[in-house]
Amino acid sequence: LIEAVGGRHDVRELTFSELQEIDVGDGQRIPPIEMVLERLAGRCPLVLDVKCSGVAPVLAGLLKVLGIAAGVHVASFLHQELTQMGRLAPGVARSLTLAAPLPHMEQLCRDLGVRTVSLGRSYVTEALVRRLREAGIGVRAYTVNVPKEAKVFASWGLEAIYTDDPAAMQPLRRRA
Repeated sequence: LIEAVGGRHDVRELTFSELQEIDVGDGQRIPPIEMVLERLAGRCPLVLDVKCSGVAPVLAGLLKVLGIAAGVHVASFLHQELTQMGRLAPGVARSLTLAAPLPHMEQLCRDLGVRTVSLGRSYVTEALVRRLREAGIGVRAYTVNVPKEAKVFASWGLEAIYTDDPAAMQPLRRRA
């Protein structure tokens, strides 16, 4: 679902042309992924969250054509999409998104060939981060909107923190 001016829309039921008609706020429209990648690749890290089956071949092809595998990170709950991305675009970083930790997620990450797991913020603990990092698996947390919490997570060595409030997190960004 996408919430926008005029109500909620089920993205799966709309064509791309129909999606472009939706005002997502202040007259802004949903841009084509090609435009986003062309404009932002290399300027900032990009996380592409794959939520539908069958996207990996198209996305891998697009990244190859644009020559921008570096700096792009693909995250997904969908095991098959992550496996395909690894096969079709081996230079693209990938992370397994989980709603909650699994007992054997280190093995699952190895089986999928991913080196990062993204977890809901309420499940991220210092002990879990330490355990995963010792297994060579990076940790990302979603959705973190409180700067104090983000600071704690950063002190634990998380790779990334996803937020709905970038302005609140901006003061915490590491400067290169």
